[in-house]
Amino acid sequence: FLLDITEIGGESIFKNSKLQRQLSADGRRLLAEKLVADGAGVWCQTDSKAGHQRLLVLWRPVAEWASSILKWAEDTGRIGSVETVFNLIEGSDTEDEIFHGIPRELMKLALQDLERKQRAAIFHSTTGSEGVKFLPG
Repeated sequence: FLLDITEIGGESIFKNSKLQRQLSADGRRLLAEKLVADGAGVWCQTDSKAGHQRLLVLWRPVAEWASSILKWAEDTGRIGSVETVFNLIEGSDTEDEIFHGIPRELMKLALQDLERKQRAAIFHSTTGSEGVKFLPG
């Protein structure tokens, strides 16, 4: 779940229309910082110089997402093959997987985790697409 904590008026999860109340900008930032400190959130890249604005709220640890992706690659014989990030997220081969449809930012974090464990190599093409090669253990 991607959350913009600086959006004017705030996200609807920070508002209660019945009570006509909403969490302040400082309150939203404190909540986001707590989620990050607890490992339940990760700041996303932003073009703004104002600092962090978008938060990826994690409902599973990144390592768990990485493990699910690697298991899929092993179970489907894709170790040694190259897959695009787009196909991992939206491809028909992953429709029944828990990682199908996850935010791109989360997929990239999970693949980076696999790369740190030397189970994947991430690359960027000259056309701007991203891919990953799954490596044997």
